[in-house]
Amino acid sequence: MRWFKDLPVRRKVLLFLSGGMVSLVADVFVSHFSWNNLTMRWTQTIPVVYGLIASVVLGVAAVFRLSAAAENLVEKIIGGLGIGVGLTGEVLHGLTFLDNVKGEPRTILAIGKAMSLSAPPFAPAAFAGVGLLLVTLRSVAPRVEEALRSRPPAPAERSPG
Repeated sequence: MRWFKDLPVRRKVLLFLSGGMVSLVADVFVSHFSWNNLTMRWTQTIPVVYGLIASVVLGVAAVFRLSAAAENLVEKIIGGLGIGVGLTGEVLHGLTFLDNVKGEPRTILAIGKAMSLSAPPFAPAAFAGVGLLLVTLRSVAPRVEEALRSRPPAPAERSPG
């Protein structure tokens, strides 16, 4: 536990994002994989491949001390790709919704039916959100560390008296 406590906030965030990316990849794989045909469209492999690579790279950047320049480069590249994957997914999921609503009356019932048949409209935003966090991490982390250092002690940490 001491090892984790001594990690800078940035590396803690990278470590948590690495693990979170694994669960996101599992969710994407299960929802995109065609279990009847045992296949997946190439566009559906994009978030799976990105997520696996991002998970490994973020894990390595969290566990091993990198130079500030290398850490910043990792965050910007993986973050930028995450934003791209997320926005691309939003477009592709939006297109399936438009395809499912085509020719239907513009009623709440028809829209709800089209949404239930479509890919989840906001699911790819998770990749864009992780990407945005990574891109902005360099500017946010120092403020978080400063806030943690200047916080008042918890009741259990105060000396009696």
